[in-house]
Amino acid sequence: MEFEPYKIKKPEESDYLIAYIDLLGTKEYVEKGDDNVIFDYIYEAYTLATKGFVEDKVWGFDDIKYKIFSDNLLVAIKAEKENLPEAYNTIYCYLVMLLLMLITKGVLFRGGMTYGKLAIDDTIVWGKGLIEVVQIEEKIAIYPRIVLSDSLVNTLKSFLKENMSFEDEYSCFTDFDGCVYFDYIFYSKESTDKIYESSNEFIDKKLIDEKNPRIIQKYLWHKNFLKLSKEKFDSMLQENSFDKH
Repeated sequence: MEFEPYKIKKPEESDYLIAYIDLLGTKEYVEKGDDNVIFDYIYEAYTLATKGFVEDKVWGFDDIKYKIFSDNLLVAIKAEKENLPEAYNTIYCYLVMLLLMLITKGVLFRGGMTYGKLAIDDTIVWGKGLIEVVQIEEKIAIYPRIVLSDSLVNTLKSFLKENMSFEDEYSCFTDFDGCVYFDYIFYSKESTDKIYESSNEFIDKKLIDEKNPRIIQKYLWHKNFLKLSKEKFDSMLQENSFDKH
């Protein structure tokens, strides 16, 4: 059959909630000849997270688009502005499942999230939204965190009712530099303690021989993030304790 390129449909730009993530430390795996190990981690995390969402029939899951290229992940969901909180919750829950599986393997990451224009199909990813999240990952995130764009934060805030906390409603922290990043720790007693302990143990082992100040900064930032998440969870337990008078 003769190839007819003029019959290929051009993807249209639409409004998407977009997350772009870069896995950290993959160069070390490649240099050691263990590139198949990190590839297995990525593939396992992706397949298990996706399987969980299919089985649970999560709202909007069928609209999620994915791109995995080398150690970079793009996850996007088409959303009208009025449905942005629901879209955020869907993509947030998916990323929590995926990223926690990577953390348990000792794989850290950084990235960005925004709401913007995107054209995406099986071949092409294009748009201003893509450029913005890549810039957030490369220029702003710095530490192992997923930073929300200012425009996304402001738009999500517009949906808050009086006396509602942005950090609580959207599971976020505001960092020392003013960046808002999302908290990807899943809060259950058994899960939280296990993640906290195993990830801290991994970082402590890495810090023994690490000499690069930039990498040390990232490890220490992650340890502080785990501490904040643990304090948050302990506070939640205390507030909901039946022993509280």
